Amino acid sequence: MKQILFIIIIAFVVSSCSTTGNITPNIDLSRYTIAAMGTAHSGSATVLNDAQMRIQNALISQGFDVIPDTRIGTLSYTEQTRLLIVTFSMRSDGNGTVWLISFTDHLSDNLIATFRSFSAWSSSSALNGAIRRMATALENEDNR
Repeated sequence: MKQILFIIIIAFVVSSCSTTGNITPNIDLSRYTIAAMGTAHSGSATVLNDAQMRIQNALISQGFDVIPDTRIGTLSYTEQTRLLIVTFSMRSDGNGTVWLISFTDHLSDNLIATFRSFSAWSSSSALNGAIRRMATALENEDNR
C-alpha cells in the first residue's frame, strides 16, 4: 500500500511541474557575453525584484557581464553585438504559476531564446525551473 501511495505522490509531483526551453536554430549563445535586464512584466514588485536578482546571479555565474539598461548607450558597437536583453514575466492563476525568461538580441531586436517553467505548487519552484533551464542551455554552449 505504501508503494502505491508513493507512486501516486511522485506522479502528482511530476505532473505539477514542467519546464521548456526554446532557442532559435543556428544561434550561438556563446557569442553573447553581456546582458542587460529589460523591464519585468506583471507580478508584485517584491517578487519581481527577487526574480531579477536570481536571474542576474545565474547569468553572472555563467560568465555574463550584467549591466543596467541605462548603460547600453555607452557600449561600443562591438560590445552591442554581444548584448542580450533579458526580460522575464510571471503569471499566476488558480492552476499555478508560470515564469518566462526571454533573450532578445539587442541590435536585431529578434527574440532568440525563451525559458518557461510552470509549477502548480509555488511561484518559487516555477522560477527555479526557468532559471535551471536557462543555465543548462548556457552551459551547453561551447567557449563560454
